[in-house]
Parts: sequence; C-alpha cells; structure tokens
Amino acid sequence: MSDDSYQSAYLRERKARQLAEQLLEAKSRDLYDKVLELESTVQQLKTTQSQLLHAEKMASVGQLVAGIAHELNSPLGFCRSNMETLVLYSKKLEQLDQWVQQALADDALQSADYQLGRQQLQLDFVLEDTPELMADMVYGLHRIASIVSGLKLFSDEQSIGRQSVNLRQLVDQAVTLCLASQRNESNLLLEVPDALFIGGSAAELLQMLINILTNAVQACGSEGKIRVTGWIDGAFVKLSIHNDGPHIDPVHLPKIFDPFFTTKDVGQGTGLGLSVVAGIVKRHKGSISVCSAAESGTAFTLQFPAE
Repeated sequence: MSDDSYQSAYLRERKARQLAEQLLEAKSRDLYDKVLELESTVQQLKTTQSQLLHAEKMASVGQLVAGIAHELNSPLGFCRSNMETLVLYSKKLEQLDQWVQQALADDALQSADYQLGRQQLQLDFVLEDTPELMADMVYGLHRIASIVSGLKLFSDEQSIGRQSVNLRQLVDQAVTLCLASQRNESNLLLEVPDALFIGGSAAELLQMLINILTNAVQACGSEGKIRVTGWIDGAFVKLSIHNDGPHIDPVHLPKIFDPFFTTKDVGQGTGLGLSVVAGIVKRHKGSISVCSAAESGTAFTLQFPAE
C-alpha cells in the first residue's frame, strides 16, 4: 500500500474517532442533563408526597375534631359543675367556722347548738359528698390530659425517633381520639394486654391505629361493633382490628393499600389512609394483612417484632 493510501486511511480513522468522541460527549452531556432533571423530579415527588401525607394527617384531625370537642366538653362540664358545688360547700364550712369562732369568743359554745348548726348546714352530707366530687374532677382532668397528650403525640413531627412503645397505651389513645364519643361502650371490645411492647415511632404508630380505626368506624357505623385484640406470638406482637360492617369487595382487596385508591365519593377521602398505614408498617419491619367476608366483616391484622 502506498504512502498516500496509508495517509488517507489514517485521516479517515482520525475523523471517525473525532466524530465518535463528539457524539459521545454530546450523549454524555444529554445524559447528565437528564440525570439532573430526574433528581429534581424525584425531589419534587418527595416534597409532594410529604405534603400529601401531611394533608392526610390534617384530614384525619379534621374528622376527629367533633369527637374530640365532645370528649373535652364532657369532663370540662362536670368539673365546672363540681367546682361550683364545692364553692357552695366551702361557704357552708365558712359559716360554721364563723359561728364557732363567735361562740368561743362569747364563751357560749354548746354541744347541742353545734350539732344543730351542723344539721342546718347539712355538714354530714357535705363531708360525704366532697371526696366523690373531688375524685370525679381528678378523673375528668386526667381524661382531658390523656386527650391532649394523644393529640400532641399525633401531631408531633419530631416524635419519629425509635423508642420502646407500649401498643396498649397507643390503642387507648387512638380509641379516645376517634372512637369513644361515637359509640357505646358495649359496641367496643378491647382485648389487649397491658404490656405489649414493640420498637418504633409512637407518633407514626398512633397515626396508623387512628387511620385503621377511623376506617372501621366508617365501615360499620355508630351501631356496629369493633373489636381490638392483641397478643404475643413467639418473637412477634400481633394486633387485630375487626369491624362487623359490610365486607370489602374481593375486586378491591388487592388495591386497598395503593396510594389514592378509594371507593368513597369525591371529597370524602384522599385515598391515602391505608397507604400511609402500609408505609408505617413497612418502616417498622412489620406486616399487615386483611381478611374480609360478608358473614364476618373485616379484620386487619398487624405483626411487628416484639421488643
């Protein structure tokens, strides 16, 4: 092959290599731009998801407001009534004390007169009734504190760290927040041991329970029955939440944990409640299953590693 032929082949190869490098550079630049665009999209999706989850929590709070207001007004009402009664009782005791002081000053204190004064002021009844009034007030204040504590825990974005959590306490708080004012005691059955510990975020686990219980209330109505059962199964803690309302259509069962899936009318639900539940369960290394039948209602069973 002549020198001209070698030179021509070399130039063609060099030109082809340069063209390939240019194409590669262009493709690399385009790929880099797409990666940046994808990262931006992912970040936007994360932000949107966070906003949607917050909206779901606020929607849950909105649904709970009426019941919470009732739950607060009831103990506040009898605490106020008892306090007014105690004020009257204190005035009776003040009257008796003034009479005794005057009688002592006049050196005229007689046992019969003192007993008559006690009868006129109904002091025996006052002394008998006062401890009961005080006990009712203490119960009412504890009730209010429990409701406020549950609300604070439910809305606290900072309570996401892992800790040892007693599921029984969370069940009690969830019931207080979303069930107690909507049904009779006879329609709610709690069979959860006093000590049932798992590791996780108390705030997230409370939201999980509230979402499931809210669904149960909506499914079976105010006259339906809800049963919450907890037990230890080897190395796991299990919790079942059962309602006797209409069963879930088998066609819908595979989709109930999908984001935005809902069978409710527009404006009646976000379709995120059970999706949030599934996410919380997964983050706590747990599992959730659902069993629904026309004859027996619907049961959600949760399983978590025992603490």
